Amino acid sequence: MNKVTETILSLGLLLLCVGCDRDDLLRFAGEDRASLMQKMTPVYEQSLAIHCVDLLKEGKIDEVAEQFDPSVVGSGTTEKLAAIAKVFPDRAPVSVKTVDVTTSHQQDATFRTVTLEYEFAPQAKPTSGVTELVPRTWLFVQLTTKNVGGARTVVGLAVTPSAEPIEAINAFTLANKGMAQYVALCLAVLIPIFGLYVAILCFKAKIGYAKWFWLASMMIGIGNLSVNWTTGQWSFNLMSLTFRAPFGPSSISASPYGPWMISIAAPVGAIAFLQYRRRLNGPARAHPRNNEDGLL
Repeated sequence: MNKVTETILSLGLLLLCVGCDRDDLLRFAGEDRASLMQKMTPVYEQSLAIHCVDLLKEGKIDEVAEQFDPSVVGSGTTEKLAAIAKVFPDRAPVSVKTVDVTTSHQQDATFRTVTLEYEFAPQAKPTSGVTELVPRTWLFVQLTTKNVGGARTVVGLAVTPSAEPIEAINAFTLANKGMAQYVALCLAVLIPIFGLYVAILCFKAKIGYAKWFWLASMMIGIGNLSVNWTTGQWSFNLMSLTFRAPFGPSSISASPYGPWMISIAAPVGAIAFLQYRRRLNGPARAHPRNNEDGLL
């Protein structure tokens, strides 16, 4: 293995190790998860979600139902909200934070979903003369609003208990992953290394100004194959064109609290240059030798 190859592999491994810890990356950029998430969070939807939870915990089910859009209110709405209220522990949370925000559009309506994480500390609870320790728990509250012409109503409310915080659920770890996820991770690391190797070949090639065209084409990828590192869910979009610098159309990214997403595109520019370089060099031509009589 020559020094250039060793340098490329070391760079790839370094980028992988550093890129897996989003806390370090955010601190390097002068940010943290909470502050960055707050910049992305709509104030009204966040306040409404917290307000609805407070009303549920106080048993004011009817006031929560009044926040819902008439199109989703039915005969069983009150019972469903009462069941949701029972999920909350009978103690105050030690922390409440927004961990996800999504926005979508449908005709003239805008839908926003805010996900809050409620953390509840462990509690010693006497039961039949024995003190039982209730473990630390987390609840994820997901509230969806509909905005039509400035009129906002609630169209969805769900609560999911969890034994782990969002940081642990979406942490980058190599344990307990499927083969397809490992393959996607390897491709996401190897494609930029391959792109860097081809870029070096292109930069050293004596092809004049054409090398800049080829270098630019190496940033283009066709199609998009992505995998959710937490769930293992795959998605593929053949009609996709990506442009990523500097050495290839693949990426490993994440939102402040969301799952790591691995995206891969076919490095058509790098592959095309290798084919072009092969044709440019061509097969080695055999030079005729003179025979003993000096005749060709």
